[in-house]
Amino acid sequence: MSNVPKSFGAPIEPSAIEVLQTFQKSPDYQAIVAKAEATKATRRKVICDEMAKAETASEKRWHKHCAAIEEAALRLKEIDVAQLKARQALGAAQQARTADSFAYTAQHDELETELRASAHPLIKLFIREMQDDYTWSCKQTTIHGTEIQANQVTGKKSVTHSGNGASVRARLVAVREAERLADEMMLAADQSRVPEQLQALRNALPKIEN
Repeated sequence: MSNVPKSFGAPIEPSAIEVLQTFQKSPDYQAIVAKAEATKATRRKVICDEMAKAETASEKRWHKHCAAIEEAALRLKEIDVAQLKARQALGAAQQARTADSFAYTAQHDELETELRASAHPLIKLFIREMQDDYTWSCKQTTIHGTEIQANQVTGKKSVTHSGNGASVRARLVAVREAERLADEMMLAADQSRVPEQLQALRNALPKIEN
């Protein structure tokens, strides 16, 4: 028996739990719960459908990417092979060019040596003559006089030498040129006019002034 005194004639109020239990049994609450469950079930179905679609699309893209990767890798391999072949072809071409250059140089030098050996003998004599002439001409420089002039404004003096330096230099240049032209005559096929050509070079040398 409860020791709590009872109110005199006052009604007993139901507890919160009893109220909630009563409300949960009501049709309105059952309708709310049913609607919420239906909404949740519908949403879950939509989510599952979206996940399935996303998975299918992702799988298609995955296979597409894999195919693209395989194709790119194949092209890259083909490029590597092509580059290797190109490098090999380049090396072979460079080696062939070098070998041909060496062969040409050897042939050219051999033929030039033969031409020089059979050239007109006067050419070598003329070249030695020009070499001696160059040495002799270098010793022919003379100074005839010296002129000293003073600047009227600054008083600075300038010294001018007169001589044959210009004609000596002209002779030296002409001698070197005659020597070069004579050397080229050794490579000419026709040697019949060599004597007169050498004499023409000799006659064209400028005289050294006294």
